[in-house]
Amino acid sequence: MLISGSNRTLLDETNVGVLDTAEIAKCDLIIRPYNWEVNGNSGTKAYVKSMYVTLQDDDFGGRYAQ
Repeated sequence: MLISGSNRTLLDETNVGVLDTAEIAKCDLIIRPYNWEVNGNSGTKAYVKSMYVTLQDDDFGGRYAQ
């Protein structure tokens, strides 16, 4: 979930890229581990279970919010 002022946007694989250039003020995150094994190799990956990202307010955000 992306939070900007009073707006909330659900992020998915099509729009999560906006976080690459976002000015993040706060991020609440829960990560879950995933243990894998393929062809004798194994390891643990981290997957996001839940995430709420609050963007840094800009100077005009409140004035022009819809």
